[in-house]
Amino acid sequence: MKASIAVLGLDGMPKDLLVEAMARGWMPFLNSVRGRLVWKQLDPIVPLTPPSWTSIMSGVNPGKHGIYDFYKYEVISEGIKARLYTSMDLNHPRIHEMASMSGYREVTIVNPMPGYPILPTKARVISFLHAPKPVTNISESMGDKLAREGWERSLRLLNASSCGQVIDRALEVLEFYREMVFSLRKDRGLYWFTSSIPDEIFHKCPKAFYKPDIISRLFEEIDAILRYMWNEYDTVFVVSDHGSTRYRAKINVNKVLYDNGFIVPGEVVEERETHKKQGLVKVRMPRILIPLIRGPLRVLARSFFQFLRDIAGWRGKRLALEIPRGIDYSKSKAYMPPTTTPWYYVVLRDSGSVGEVKRALSREGLIVLSPEEVFSGERISEAPGLIVLWNEAEGFMAYAGSIYEPRIIKRKTVNHGRYGILVYKPLEGLDWLERFSERSPERLPNHIVAPLLMAIMGVPISSASDSLPLLEKYGGLKPKMADYRVKWLLIKKIASAI
Repeated sequence: MKASIAVLGLDGMPKDLLVEAMARGWMPFLNSVRGRLVWKQLDPIVPLTPPSWTSIMSGVNPGKHGIYDFYKYEVISEGIKARLYTSMDLNHPRIHEMASMSGYREVTIVNPMPGYPILPTKARVISFLHAPKPVTNISESMGDKLAREGWERSLRLLNASSCGQVIDRALEVLEFYREMVFSLRKDRGLYWFTSSIPDEIFHKCPKAFYKPDIISRLFEEIDAILRYMWNEYDTVFVVSDHGSTRYRAKINVNKVLYDNGFIVPGEVVEERETHKKQGLVKVRMPRILIPLIRGPLRVLARSFFQFLRDIAGWRGKRLALEIPRGIDYSKSKAYMPPTTTPWYYVVLRDSGSVGEVKRALSREGLIVLSPEEVFSGERISEAPGLIVLWNEAEGFMAYAGSIYEPRIIKRKTVNHGRYGILVYKPLEGLDWLERFSERSPERLPNHIVAPLLMAIMGVPISSASDSLPLLEKYGGLKPKMADYRVKWLLIKKIASAI
């Protein structure tokens, strides 16, 4: 069946918030068609943006596509080196690439994950999220214009410094998305638009989650986009990679690991000055004070130390502050990398400590699983480490704090929740889709999305897809399949040579 399909990706949108927006009158159109929609939740298991969106777009779990986080980590002499995951790290193609390999050319995708570089296929791609620069393969000037404007508006949102600015600039981003949806529309095919909203809003302005009335205008704009899609496309899908929820406390994983003997403290390092200068007076920072200088008193602490420097200068001396580094990554058995947020992985350098690490963190109310318990596939060995799932029921989240900070910080916050959404308008004449919609459970693995769309499009589904059994079990569908891996390796080889 050749249908026109629109997909709107809303990063971090939870089902309950969407339902509340309809109930409070902020999304009148969506509320008016609510009974004609299929409502499901998506389970990414690890509710982290890069691996979840990649699974949604590829139909396979991270153990097969190879994207686990924002960054790949490497221990070096200075600490940890982080490198952004790119499309070249992908071990499995995404929906627009698979459709293109199958000769299905009417595909447009805005902000695939990973976002850079764009690999050589016939799909039209625009990428300005999670990419080092705006890129597109659309030859018309419109493509460059949309990529640059999307980049600029997203950057303005990223740099917003107050809740008011965040909300206003998020509205500008959504208005731009409505313009894109209109500008890129053609007769048939798949049109996929992924946005960082509302996730970016909640990270920068948590009170918007507690008081959603302050972002009612954003829901109205999303509603307007969905109304246009509903009228112009045969079917509409609304997808989110994970949810958002509130937490009452943070568990400092590195402090727990340090107290249980898995982390070795780093050596003392000096600030600014060196031993070679004459008249040098060294002052070692007591470890008990480190949480203060890195916390709310950091400005006062720096001012005080500058005052001491000035006094030493009047007496012809130079003052150097020695600060113990938090973690010696080369000697520690286990640690949580502090270079990204949210935090879901513990790097394990001693495989014999798996059981002890699990027990230590489970005592704090966290769920710890090995990669083999969560993922499957040929790239499972590249998983960063043990998976730490947060305790949403009790309101505890994990974070990679300093080993000199408390184990538990009791502070209300908003962060990722486990379950995303899958909401779609069924298509008439597809009996298998009707059966699937009625029989499948409310919660589905997030890798169901790409195979579901490809089956509607009539594109062969990857033989590596993790969702093939679900389509057969609940929809009675035995779709055409294809092994895309050989072509995919060739495409990446061509891209690396360009």
